This record gives sequence, structure tokens and C-alpha cells, in this order.
Amino acid sequence: AGMGRRLKEHTKDKTKCMVEVGGQTLIERTLRILDTEGLSRIVVVAGYQAGGLIRHVEGLGVSTPVVFVRNEEYAATNNLYSLFLAREYLQEEDSLVIESDIIFEKKIADRMMASDAPCLMFVSKPWMDGSLVTLSKDGYVRTFIDAEDFRFEDKDRYYKTVSMYRMERAYIEDTYLPFLEAYVKVWGREPQYESVLKVV
Repeated sequence: AGMGRRLKEHTKDKTKCMVEVGGQTLIERTLRILDTEGLSRIVVVAGYQAGGLIRHVEGLGVSTPVVFVRNEEYAATNNLYSLFLAREYLQEEDSLVIESDIIFEKKIADRMMASDAPCLMFVSKPWMDGSLVTLSKDGYVRTFIDAEDFRFEDKDRYYKTVSMYRMERAYIEDTYLPFLEAYVKVWGREPQYESVLKVV
């Protein structure tokens, strides 16, 4: 739902997932991959330039049903609030949560779908700013690294969250959503949804 301000002229009249890379919009690439995964539906939270995004998605001919949720307050909120708006869908079944401005290969989605972990996070070696984590030897997230705790000499130990998660319904309902709702109530609509995972 975000405005993609950092992309400047590329997003002055469209949302950032409508930017083309290699002749294909980011959202089309994601939806084409998800369309092969046997999902019951795809939920898209639309905010900035929502009309154009909805028309684009509806014109793609994706066979998986697509549902749109509107974030009318996109200019004053963050991804935490967008996810909060889609909470009724999260409560119904296991879910993939994917930001629409990332580029990933189909094999990543395949691995996420095949996992039996109650909560799974896609991470990569850091190449940009954002949420960083450290991992245990067996691949569990040990800590989220706050900006003030970042140590350049430890950079080889850090992994970047890539805004792609898989959560089982029970985990969403029993663990994640109560914290998500509390965050929105107490801290407002500004935090990122990774803030909730950090607390969990």
C-alpha cells in the first residue's frame, strides 16, 4: 500500500509494485509465481494508486482468486497497519505474507510452501538496510538487530529479512495476531510488522 517515495519519478503515478523489471511488473512476477502454488486465494492490500493497481491485477488473468483490501490511510501508516487490515483472512488458514516489491525465484516459494515450520522467515545475506537478524546453527532466528546494536565487525553474522514469511493458522491466531493488534492499539500505525516478530 506504500507510496514508494524513494523511487521518485518511477512511482509518481503508480505504486512501486507496478514498476517494471525485465518487461514485467513486480506484482505480475509475484502473482504468476503464486498462481502455481495451489493457493485458495491471494489477498492484495492496496493503498497508493489503488485503482490502477487493481485494474492491472484484474487484467493479468491469474487463475487463483484475488481479493483486495483497501488501506485508505496509506500515507500515514506502515506495513504493520496494512497487515492488520487483512487480519480476517490471516485467521482463516496458513498464510504466506509477501511484500509486493521484492523479486524472488519460484523455488523460494516452493520451499516456503513445503515447510512444516509454524513460522518461517526468508532471509538473505545483507545487501541493503532494513531488519537484520542473527541465526542459530540450526536456522532459528536468535535476535533482531536494532540500528543502535549494529556492529560492522559482526556483519558476517547478520541476515536481512526479505519480507517473505509463512505462518501456520494456529501460530497466526494464537501468537502473531494478539501482538499485532496490541501494537496497533498501543503504538499506532507506524511500526513495521517485523516489530511484532521481534517481540514474539
